[in-house]
Amino acid sequence: MQSQRPSIRRSRSRRSILGVPTTLPASSSATAPVGPQAAAPGAAGRQDLDLALAHRATQGFTRATLLDIRSAGRAAWLDAQLNPQSIPDPVADAFVARFPSVSMSLPDLHANFANSALVPCEHLQQVCVARSVLSERQLLERVVEFWHDHFNVDQLETIRGRLFFTAYDRDTIRQHALGRFEDLLVSVAKSPAMSAYLDGDVNVVGAANENFGREVMELHTLGVDGPYTEDDVKEISRCFTGWRYEYWHEANPGDFYFDAADHDFGPKTVLGVQLPGGGACRMAWTCSTCWRCTPRRLTTSPASSWAGCRASSPRRRRWTG
Repeated sequence: MQSQRPSIRRSRSRRSILGVPTTLPASSSATAPVGPQAAAPGAAGRQDLDLALAHRATQGFTRATLLDIRSAGRAAWLDAQLNPQSIPDPVADAFVARFPSVSMSLPDLHANFANSALVPCEHLQQVCVARSVLSERQLLERVVEFWHDHFNVDQLETIRGRLFFTAYDRDTIRQHALGRFEDLLVSVAKSPAMSAYLDGDVNVVGAANENFGREVMELHTLGVDGPYTEDDVKEISRCFTGWRYEYWHEANPGDFYFDAADHDFGPKTVLGVQLPGGGACRMAWTCSTCWRCTPRRLTTSPASSWAGCRASSPRRRRWTG
């Protein structure tokens, strides 16, 4: 384990979601015990903040992880975790290399596993568990797990979905896990895995399929009690008519494309905002992501699961701002 890692300067708003104070000095003892007794209040009556970070930002920390945090300092360690490509990860990489399907393109997955589509699913399951245990990029693994839960796709529902899920994990969830929420949301909407799961390929003008539009509002952004109506679900579903992916027999299987013949170019109204005909999808994202209930929903869920507490309003404002 390296004692020092490069400090990558990132916005404090990302650290704040974990509830980790970085203005306090790091623990002076690098040999403090790891375990339940270490979490007890010290003489000063405060918890070990290094231990709190190790609990919240990893999939299960070791003594070496805690010593690394104390050596580098909480802010520097977390900044490096927010730039996972800066962290060498030879043990996890060696394990992942045993499963070449994880890095295959969709055409290669189809060529190799069209008649055994469960195999790449099983490979990915093993890789996900191994990364959680072995990877030095622990914050990435924690956040990837959260986003998979949030943007859930049933990989076993269809044969296509089984092959698409490997690319969904790699090119959508992992690629955008530590980036902007709106970029992740757009990538989810364009992914063949989500489109196949929620029938996006049959969402056409004059017969809009509401599955994805409803998921966007109920689960992905505003929440089931959000400030939208059935009409909003219908209108945002019209925005995504004609969003397609190429099938296996086409030139670029799995690639997103816009089918103008199936798109509803009429004007739409989403959450009280008038959207022009055509090209309204980005504006629809903005409508659904800018409501206060969206950042509230996103920040309370990870705070509850990672830290056992709810994120405060100031922390939500810092993270989403």
